[in-house]
Amino acid sequence: MATTYFNWEEIYLKSRKDVAAIIILAFAETKLYDRLSSRTLLRLLNINHVPPFLFREGLLEQTKVGIIFKYSTQEPISYFKNSSFLFTAVSAKYKANYLKAISMRRLSDTSSKIPREYFDKVSYNPFLKIDDDFIYFTPESRFEIS
Repeated sequence: MATTYFNWEEIYLKSRKDVAAIIILAFAETKLYDRLSSRTLLRLLNINHVPPFLFREGLLEQTKVGIIFKYSTQEPISYFKNSSFLFTAVSAKYKANYLKAISMRRLSDTSSKIPREYFDKVSYNPFLKIDDDFIYFTPESRFEIS
């Protein structure tokens, strides 16, 4: 899988804290899409709405052949290698929380974990394994470079 670069703070601000918008903007960074209908986008990402403000602010554009993604991170500071979490049938809140956690890993860090103190308020998440010292990114562990 290709590495996807993103900026959590930028996505969080542009999304207006709407978790569906966070997932859509993260998906826009993957470049795994072609023009999709709204219905296909909802089904693919397992979200319940496409926020209208994404169209008003020019981050998405509706055309006759589907939605065109106009968003691209201006200053990438984080990455993920496995985008499969975006397509799982779990709550968008878990996906957004995972993105926030993974954004705490430096670009130069190739491991699939961060120290627990980086994100001490994290609780259960199907994409994270948490112990006393570290938070592990389980989708990323398959792509870890030794």
